[in-house]
Order: sequence, then C-alpha cells, then structure tokens
Amino acid sequence: MNKHSNEFWSIFLIAQVISILIFKFDIYYQLAIGLFLFQFLTLFFEVGEGIPLRSLIGTLYAINYLFCPVLMYEWLNPYIEVQYRMKGTPDMYFAYAVPANCLLLVGLYINAKGRETYINVDKIKAIVNRYPNLPKQLIIFGNLVSIGIRFVPSEVQILFLGLLNLKFVGVFLHILSGKKLKPFYFIFSYGVLIVQALISSMFNDLLNMLFFLGIILSIRYRPGNYLKLIGVIGGIAIVTFIQIIKFPLRESVNNNLSDVTIVDDVVEESLQKNKAKGKEQEIADVVFRLAQGWITSDVLVNYSLHGFKLQDGKHAGIMLKSAVLPRILAPDKYIVGDGELFSRYTGHLLSANTSMALGILADGFIDYGEYGIFIVFLWGLIFNFFIKLYYHWDKTYPLALVISPACFFYAIRPDTDTHAALGSLIKITFVFWIAMSFLNRYYFNSQTFKTTYNSSH
Repeated sequence: MNKHSNEFWSIFLIAQVISILIFKFDIYYQLAIGLFLFQFLTLFFEVGEGIPLRSLIGTLYAINYLFCPVLMYEWLNPYIEVQYRMKGTPDMYFAYAVPANCLLLVGLYINAKGRETYINVDKIKAIVNRYPNLPKQLIIFGNLVSIGIRFVPSEVQILFLGLLNLKFVGVFLHILSGKKLKPFYFIFSYGVLIVQALISSMFNDLLNMLFFLGIILSIRYRPGNYLKLIGVIGGIAIVTFIQIIKFPLRESVNNNLSDVTIVDDVVEESLQKNKAKGKEQEIADVVFRLAQGWITSDVLVNYSLHGFKLQDGKHAGIMLKSAVLPRILAPDKYIVGDGELFSRYTGHLLSANTSMALGILADGFIDYGEYGIFIVFLWGLIFNFFIKLYYHWDKTYPLALVISPACFFYAIRPDTDTHAALGSLIKITFVFWIAMSFLNRYYFNSQTFKTTYNSSH
C-alpha cells in the first residue's frame, strides 16, 4: 500500500470528515467508522497485489460489528423489527465492540509481512504449463465430492467440504495461468454454486467465493482504482439483491433441483414487494442482515439484566472441544446454530427452524465480560497463525497460497459459530495438507518441473 499512501490518507480523512458531518462528533461512532474505513481502504488498495486475507477479515468484521451498528443506532433502528434492533445504548455497545475489534486487528497483524499473501504468478503459470489438465481435474474432483458429501456422516462433512472446494482452486489456477478463459471452468464451479445457492436460499458461501474470485481476477488483470470502485459498487448491488430475495426464496424452495424453475417468479415477486417499501425500510432490511452487532448487544443487555452469569472460560473450553473432538469424546459439545445456546445468552427466543450464531465478540463476553476482548485478540492470532502457515507451506507445496482461500472461505464469516469456524480452519487445513502432499508426490515430483518451479519461485 506504500505507493498509494497519499491517496489512502486523503480518502480516509475526507471520508472521516463526512462521517462527522453526517453522524455528529461522537467519539465511539468516529472510532468505529474510522476502523472500518481503515480496513476497507487497506483492502481496496491491496486488491490486485495478492490475496489480502488480513484486510478482508478486518473489513468483514468491521462491517458487522462497527459500521452497520452505527447506521442502526443512529438511523435505522426504527425501521427494523424490534428483535433485530441494536439494544442498549451506543456507549455500552461500542465501549466493548471498538476495543474488541482493535485487538482483533492487533492479533491479525502481529509480525505480518506483505509477502505472506503475495501470489507468484510466474510459478502458477509454470505449474499449469507443465500440468495443463490439473485445473480441470480439480474441478471434476470437487464436483464428484459435492455429490458424495450428502452420503457421509455429519461429523466428517467439513473434511469433504474442504475437498469439494478444490474445484474453486481449479478455477483460480485457470485464471492465473494467463491462458484464454474458458466457460467450462466457471460453469462447473461457480455455475453449480449459484444453482445450489438458489435452491437452498443460502448465499453466504457464494458471496465469500465471489470475493475470492474477484481477488484472483484482480491479480491477473491488475485493475486501476476506478475499475475497482466499479467492482465495489457492483458487489454492493449483488449483496443488496441477494438480501432482497433471500427470505422470500427460503419460503418457496426445498433444496431440490426442480426449484430452479420457480426462482424467476420468486425474484420478480420479491422485487415488486420491495418497491412498495420506503427507502429507509429497504436500506434497513439489508443493513441489519449484515450486522452481527445486534446479537452482541443482546448479550450485553441480557447480562446487565442478570440474564446469565459469566462462564469464566467454561464456554471457551466447550467451544474448543466442539472444534476438534467428535461428539463421542465430547458429549457436551455445541452444535452449529444451537438455538437453546443462543437464547440462553441473548434472551432472544428463536423459532424451531431458525439458527443463529453468537459470534466471537459475544463468545468472549459470555466468558469474561468486558475482558472478553482478549478472547477476540486470540481469535485474531489464530487467523494470523493459519495465514502464516500457508505462506510457509508455499515453499514446499506449490499450490498452498492458491488453496488458502478455500480454507478460509467459511471461517472469515463473522456470522458463524466460533467453534465451527475454528473447526473448519483446523480440519480443512489438515485435509489440504494431505491433498498437497499427494500432489507433491504424484504431480510435482519430476526433475523438469522442480527445475522450472525453483527458477520461478
């Protein structure tokens, strides 16, 4: 970002002044917006130079826990259903959320080096030139796994989910190879994912993989800032569109392929209903669904009303067991989207078919109250560790950095259960280590390839 430092700070300062004029000079509001702006602009200027996992994680968390809560407290709360509003006072919430996000970033960036996310495109070209069928083989393999995953026990599905996402690695290799882009690679990876998202009405995986697709395309084409800005606007439009159709779609589809035939009707009906709403209502419907902060505020208020006692590490211990142990060894482990757990700490009752995650800020507070910010710091360190691990692996396993987005795609979501996110990092990384070892042994073992690879590395 050094070469863009003047643009970065100019935009940052102008945006911060505008935020003061719009939201008033409230120290917590301005700290929250400042942290969001810093992370977003860092991500914006890093796109095209590598896979900026740290700034992507920081931006997603800042949107969920800082920027959207500011919008809700100051403007949109009256337009949101009572149960989904930010609770308590802004001072109470941001006095916890701002330090927590700061410590998340400290953990993320300790001893961080720019080269840890840099993709050597020449190396990728050498790999694909030597093994031109590898991208196609990874896509076919990933689709076969996606068929088989429904037949495996739920305890090991996360392992298959990692292997399934190798099809996206195939697309990334195809893009970075510099060869002419072919529709096949996108139809049988992102095309399949779009269909799965529509018939299940679950779009989070699609959005995350679209983030990474944009990042990989930017590495190949090195877009200028104006083109990046168009990409940001397009991304906002896609997210808004998905939020508009998601819940009406959820009421109409049953995860069957035949549901594709009714998508057009549901989308048209959703758009017509949305037109009848006021602008504030339209914006509020999108913003609260991007905010994990309302859940954290529920936990803070529930605790202040003596709704639960701090767990002093017991909650974190169960989360750790839930992440790494099978239920036979940890019968008290949490399940993903546990409604009873959510209700216990938020005081917010969920319907039988609804699941929501507490999120890392709430998890930290449940154990240690305001000192839960140090649990958030550890969460940042965990992300940092895995980013560094893939960087060091890239010296031994030629595809490690290109594979890394397929490991982080689930864990970087702030709206996931912390134990599930940690479990995915550990288990998918283990599966990828096996996959990369296999590739090293059966693909990248020829002397010709080693010579080419070492010369480009």
